[in-house]
Order: sequence, then structure tokens, then C-alpha cells
Amino acid sequence: MKKIMLSFVMIAAMMLSGIMVKAQTLDTMDVPVGFFEQWNTYPADSASVLFLSLPIDYGYQLPEGWSIPMYEINETVNYSGLSLPIHANIPVGIVFNDTVTMSQGHGAMVAQSFIMSDVLTPMAYSLAASFLDSSLTSTVLPTIVASGNIHLENIIPLMEDLLEDTEDMDWLLPFVDSVDINNFISGGFPLDGFEPKQLIGDYKYLASNLDSIRDNGAIVAFGTRYDTLLHRRMLVGAGSKKLYQLSDTVNYTPFVMDYYSLSEYYPAGYDLQSADTMVVVVVSSANEKARVRGSRLFVDNLRLVSKNLNCGHIVNLTAPAVDYDMVHLTWNNTASPDSWEIEYGRAGFTQGRGTLVSASDSSVYIAHLDSDTEYDFYVRGVCADSAYTDWFFTTIRTAPMPTHEGIADVDNNLLRVFPNPANGSVSVALGQSDAGKVMLYSVEGRLLNEMSFDAAHSTIQLALPHTGVFFVAVSTSRGTLYHKVVNK
Repeated sequence: MKKIMLSFVMIAAMMLSGIMVKAQTLDTMDVPVGFFEQWNTYPADSASVLFLSLPIDYGYQLPEGWSIPMYEINETVNYSGLSLPIHANIPVGIVFNDTVTMSQGHGAMVAQSFIMSDVLTPMAYSLAASFLDSSLTSTVLPTIVASGNIHLENIIPLMEDLLEDTEDMDWLLPFVDSVDINNFISGGFPLDGFEPKQLIGDYKYLASNLDSIRDNGAIVAFGTRYDTLLHRRMLVGAGSKKLYQLSDTVNYTPFVMDYYSLSEYYPAGYDLQSADTMVVVVVSSANEKARVRGSRLFVDNLRLVSKNLNCGHIVNLTAPAVDYDMVHLTWNNTASPDSWEIEYGRAGFTQGRGTLVSASDSSVYIAHLDSDTEYDFYVRGVCADSAYTDWFFTTIRTAPMPTHEGIADVDNNLLRVFPNPANGSVSVALGQSDAGKVMLYSVEGRLLNEMSFDAAHSTIQLALPHTGVFFVAVSTSRGTLYHKVVNK
């Protein structure tokens, strides 16, 4: 039993490195029970001692088609002067159904960090504690659950190789050459011709106490194909995503995990064959320094994204205008996502706890900020509500509060927008000769109207479509001037 303790220490240590991700797009395939609506309650396992049978746990819940690995015990112990043979399969993990804070549907999966007494009845634990290493019985362990079967002792020593901080396939080749996939996973779900490029989903974390904040979790995917000549399964692709430095979050956070196909990245050395079956593995809190009994990793809405579509990635995130209470963000993307999400907060905030807004164009105005304050802004593309680009990040400091004289100079000499507050419309007057275009934006950055000054008129009348906050932008030879308007 010392071997399992050392293995879990390994899986804890290997979680300390991060993983960079890229993004693709829609055309998705739901992972079976990826919304975790269908569950089974499994009966307690038992330990055979001579001719007696003792329960191992109180029964546990699992999504249909998912499994917890079992740790097999074959020991002989001395008990009351007798030499007793013991055989048992201990479920290594705690998984249950959450029906309160799920991301989609009416259920989500929760994997919880635990100690051995959490999965054994008091009678079985008192017997097991007599021959288990004392450090094992007191060690907090991560739950491992998979959409297939895991052979625990064979896979745990390999987890470190699967969770490297990588952006390419270099890590997978030595792994493929050194292991037989049939020795550590089996089963899984059929892909039926679907060729994945990413695994996406939602997660959140609930720390049992402050010591377990900054914990780590992980999600791993194995793609296999049955070789009809060798009559064995072959590993043809894999991917891993570390959920790094987890903190308590009220809302679910989407994640993107790249899946690497050997045939796509190394066609010269491998047959151009895609996976026909996939196994997805979820590892709950697994950071040895932070892991605390009872910390929970919530997972929901697991889907595969096709390799044939492209969501691209964000480039050139800039702020062409920064005011004392407003920031105008613009960016470009290498593809064409359907919409955008922006999360922001004071510098250093934890993602998942910021303010989340959406935009239909690659431009947004963020208003009602504090003056002379640093803010962190995260932007990502959304592909038909099913796939995402990676988050792109920048930090911007708002301008100091302007003086009354400064406000008067801007209004009177360069740009006047009146009345403000408005009642259905505003007049825009440009106090210089090189008049340009006037653009009206919603607070989300959506262009609502665009007009041009002409030589005969230096004032334009703009209708405001509804109550709320708007931004008027005027292009001039001195740059673009901005003005915030409130419509009552």
C-alpha cells in the first residue's frame, strides 16, 4: 500500500506546471453524459476476510458510463493471534451529483478530495488501518474519475508525462513509444467518425477552507484506435489541461483543452488514422501543498470540438481611448468568432469573480470605472456559444479625474455634445474645421449609427434609440474624440 501513497504524491507534484491552450470552433460532439444528468448509485464493495465479507464504502454515485478506479488489496494480517487473508477493491475517490450550481441542465459532476476513512465504513477502516501505512490513512488524496476504466497502478506513474506544460506534440511521442495503452485504460465512448481538436467544458472549485485556495486539478483525454491486425488498441492522440491555481468561484468558468492527433502532427511516422474511441479523465484537487480534505472540483457541459472549424485567436488588444471613468478596447482575431466576452476587474482580481460583459463586434466601451486605477481586462471570442478562443489579457490604468477647466476646454473648443443628460437625442458640435465622421456606440461597443459632417453644417443631430449610456466618437485630424452620453 506504500506504492499508492507514493503515486499520489507524484500526481500532486506533477500538477505544479501550467498548460497553454489555443482555440478552435464549433461543430461539437457532446461527451456522453457530459451534462451529467444521468447518474447511478453503486452498491458498496466488500472485503473478503477468510469467509467473512465486510463493506468497503457506503455506496457512491457515478455518471452513467463513468468509473472510479479501484485499488486492489491482497494482504495477510495478524488479528487476535490469527493470520487473516484480506482481499478488497477500494474505490479511490468520491464523486457525487450536484443539482444546485450546475452550468447546464439539472446536474453536474463533483469530484472531492478525500482521505481513506471517507470511503471505508468504520469497521472496515479499523481493520485496514492495522496494516495500511499510517501516512496513507492520513494523506488527502485526489479523486480520479473517467469515462472508461482506469488501471490505477499503471496510469498514475504516467500522469506526470501527460500533464507537461506544452503547446505541441513533443511530449506525446516518447509516451507512445514507451507504453501500451491497453495496460492502463480501457473502454471509453465511440467517436463515430468525429475528429476532435479540442475538449471544452465548464468548471468551478469550492475550497474546504482558505488553505486549499490555489489548488490544482486536471482533465486528460486519450484517443485510441483498434488495430485489426494486432488485435489491440493503439494510442493515436491525447491532450491534457491543468486547471491551475483554483480559487473559490461563484460561477462556472469555461475551459479549452487542445487534443493532439499523432496522424495530424506526424503524418510521416504514423498512419493517417483518427481515434475511434476516447477516454476522458478528471482529476480533482491534486496539489500536494494546497490539497485539503473536502475541496470540490465541479465539472459540467463537456463537449468535443471538431478539427475542421477555426475560431482563431486574439491579436492586438489595445485601448485607443482611456478616460477617467471609461476604457475603449479594440482587438483583432485571426478568424471570425460569433461574439466576444470581456471580463474585467481591478488589477489582480481572480477570474470568475470579475464583471462579465459581451460584445458583438471586436470593440467595447467599459464605463463606470474608478479614476486613476489599474484594471485587468480579459477578452475571448465565442463561437456559437459552444467554443472559445483563449483569453487575451491586458492591464490599463484609467486617467486621473480631470479638472473643471479641462472639461470646459474639451467641450467648448473641440467637441460639444448636448444636452447631457439627453432626452431622446443629442446635438454634436465640432469646434474645428477638419470635421470627420460621428459614430454612436452602445455601452457594449456596438456601432449603432454613423454620420458625416458636411461643409455647410458643423452640428449633427443624433437620435438615441433607448435609455441608458452611449458613447459618441468623432474622428478628426487630431485623433478620435469621445464623449459619454446618458439618455434619460
